[in-house]
Order: sequence, then structure tokens, then C-alpha cells
Amino acid sequence: VGQILQEGLRLHFPLLSKGERLERCENILEEVGLPVDSLNRYPHEFSGGQRQRIAIARAVVVAPDLLLLDEPTSALDLSIQKQILELLVRLQQTKGLTYIFISHDLSVIRAIAHRTLVMRHGSIGEFGATQDVLGQPKNEYTQELLDAAFPEERMRRAAELERNRAIDRPALNRILSSSAATAFGTLRPIRNPGTAASFCEGPRCGFATSQFDARGRFGPATQQSGGHRVRCIQGHE
Repeated sequence: VGQILQEGLRLHFPLLSKGERLERCENILEEVGLPVDSLNRYPHEFSGGQRQRIAIARAVVVAPDLLLLDEPTSALDLSIQKQILELLVRLQQTKGLTYIFISHDLSVIRAIAHRTLVMRHGSIGEFGATQDVLGQPKNEYTQELLDAAFPEERMRRAAELERNRAIDRPALNRILSSSAATAFGTLRPIRNPGTAASFCEGPRCGFATSQFDARGRFGPATQQSGGHRVRCIQGHE
């Protein structure tokens, strides 16, 4: 572990002495919640959560401004996930870090992200403050993801819409019948990957109409309030 942590320091801070490198490594281990004697141990001697802390320490020890985290909690159980997220939040606050956090777990995104960007087939579908994107989604794909991840919220949203008469009955039925299967399974093949039409065709999108052009593109994203942007023909409604 000591060699792993010092590798980045040798590259980015070549003028540091061996003693200074070790001091930085000891400090960062304490910051991520590991004992100093971890420096003399091998990665296979640690649990999954501890190895994730080592990976975080390895990235943070070189004092970056930005970290790219790709599914950092996906292989961890819920209790360890919570600890790692709390660690990331604490490091962000104390070191002024910016995170690009990639995850399919919307509960994790909701817990840690300030802004959320939803992508499908390499295209941006929706972007904005997390509370807006996950609380008031405008893109149909975002709604499908949320309905699959939080079924209890799907029922609450459907009841609210029915009470307020905000949408017609067919649209309400789409919400009530939405499930993980409609978002990720039992769908016909994508004919136009990488375009707006890749989602807006047939049963894939309840908002589907013939309003996109022959290339299957909607043009620039619709601007919502507070910087909330959505790429959808009905994003303004």
C-alpha cells in the first residue's frame, strides 16, 4: 500500500524527500479512516470497503482539484456504501474537491450529487440541479429510471397527478404501469442509436410523436427554470 500511495507522489511531486512522501501517505490514510500501519500491508489483506478507501487515498494524496469516480460504491453493501459516501462528502468539504460521479444507483446520486446529468446512448437527455432533475424530471427516460428505482414514489406521483388532473388518463396509466422492465427489458431493438429517436419510438417513450425531423433529432435542449435543461419535444410542458 505504501508503494501504491507513493507512486503518484513520485510523479507529481518529484522534489519531495522519502520522509515527506511517507508523511503525506500517513496523513491521507488517517483522513480516509485507515491505520498508519496499512502502509506495510498488501491490498489483498483488506476488505472491499477498506480497499476502496485505499483507492480514494491514492487519488487524493496528490492534491487534485477534480476526481472522476466511476461506480465507486457498486460492489459494496449498503452499510459500507454509506460510510464511503460520508467519507467522500467529508473530503470534498475539507479539500474543496469537485467530483464527476458516474453511477446507475439513483439513491447514491440523490445523496451526493449537487447537479445531475442523465445520459442515454452517449447523448445528454437532461441536466440540472439534482433536486430538479430527480424531483421534477422532464425527460421521459429520466422518469422511467426514477420509476424503476423508486416504485413507491411512482405511486405517489401518480396519485398526485390524478388528484390535480394534471394529465390525461393514458398518461396516468403509463406512470402506473411503469417498471424496470419497461425501462431496461422487453423493448424492441433500437433503430437509431445515438439520436433522440433512439428513445422516442413506440413503447419506449410515452411522449413519442412525429415531431422530430427525418434525422431523428430534436435540436438544442429546452431551457427550464434555474438552469434545468432537457432534450425532449415536450420538455417545456
